[in-house]
Amino acid sequence: MGGLYGLLHVPAPPQLVTLSSCVDRWSGELAELPRDAPVPRRQVEQAVALGRDLAVDAATDGRLIHTDLHYANVLAGDREPWLAIDPKPLSGDPHYEVAPMLWNRWDELAAAPRGIRDGVRLRFHTIVDVAGLDEHRARDWVVVRMLCNALWRLQDPPGVRRQLPTDDYLTRCITIAKSVQD
Repeated sequence: MGGLYGLLHVPAPPQLVTLSSCVDRWSGELAELPRDAPVPRRQVEQAVALGRDLAVDAATDGRLIHTDLHYANVLAGDREPWLAIDPKPLSGDPHYEVAPMLWNRWDELAAAPRGIRDGVRLRFHTIVDVAGLDEHRARDWVVVRMLCNALWRLQDPPGVRRQLPTDDYLTRCITIAKSVQD
């Protein structure tokens, strides 16, 4: 998977939505999350600060990114050994791509002999190393993405109200965000 990143991250066509515009909006939504939301406030504030910094960073835009690259979206192919399918393309930062690899195939991490945290960290470092990504920048994007995923889980669709705003998915988001940090 990490080897595909270099093949996919070519200069983005100008008509694509920019990741900086998305993360700017998401940071604002995260900042408005109620203090009593069932996610650690410290992590919300960290994700808001990181997101705001990334939104104004010139390196946040400019490369074609898949945004949903994970095990189920890669198939063996004939013209290439591996083909990425089902992209949600943006003009963005290749470091944004790591998080889906951490939340997919979760059962394997839960069953890992050394525990979920070590499994997440091993996946994270393997992807970063094979793809030649900057560890700190990839970590920042994972934190932002996981807290945004938690936020979206808490947002009710129009006309629908959840009975319980917490679930295993929120725990997974927080666990991944914590696991990639030292």
